[in-house]
Amino acid sequence: MYGLVRLVMKRQQILPKLWFSNSQMQLWLQDKDAYRARYYENEKGVESKELIFGKRIARMFEEGIKDPVLDKVPRYPVMEHRIEQKIGGVPFLGFFDSFDKRTKSILEFKTGRQPWNQARVNTHDQLVIYSLLCKLAHKKVDPIVKLVWLETRFAQAVETFGGVEMAGVGTDIEFTGRVETFERYVTEVERQEMKKKIIRTMWEIINDFKKYTTAHTFTEGAVKSWTTRKKDPAMFRELQKKSVIARKRNKLIVN
Repeated sequence: MYGLVRLVMKRQQILPKLWFSNSQMQLWLQDKDAYRARYYENEKGVESKELIFGKRIARMFEEGIKDPVLDKVPRYPVMEHRIEQKIGGVPFLGFFDSFDKRTKSILEFKTGRQPWNQARVNTHDQLVIYSLLCKLAHKKVDPIVKLVWLETRFAQAVETFGGVEMAGVGTDIEFTGRVETFERYVTEVERQEMKKKIIRTMWEIINDFKKYTTAHTFTEGAVKSWTTRKKDPAMFRELQKKSVIARKRNKLIVN
């Protein structure tokens, strides 16, 4: 099928995307087959109602839409702050839900029914990753990263049967009104250990991707997903130029 994109880095690393992220890393660590389906084969998963709800709330935050629950949520001056830094030669992309450029303070929002507590916050990789990205970008970071949990539930649904109203649990999601803020102090040791973990995980994927592409064939859409036309058109043109269709031995030829 198509030749692989060779990303120009310190060493010749081959990844299915031009960048790495926390969501990619967590998916790989939790379910390697799901990662391969999503990033190697470009299979689009079905978004859960919880994920759709979370995205809607993120837009409301960004657009400053008033809501009695959101009005209780602490926030910093900058919303949805994009940050990209190279880790191990690979661009690592992140988005801080809320950021204070002056104090380099980070705030992360979480919605959901599953309760957050301090123990869960203390083991949540994303907070350390964001602290690391901020330190790399700005040479300093507020060591206290905050996480705000907005509890949700399935909204009550009322249906009428034979003229009688019956109440039950529906499928729509709503806030309960409960908002809790947690703090985590991230040390330099934690940031450096997370950096090692990120690099180790990326190399696991790089090696797995090489093996996978030698044993499988792919659709054109899957190969095109390994680069991004909008983000790097030159890289995309290079992919088109150097790609070769190969059916011999059912293997992917790498130029």
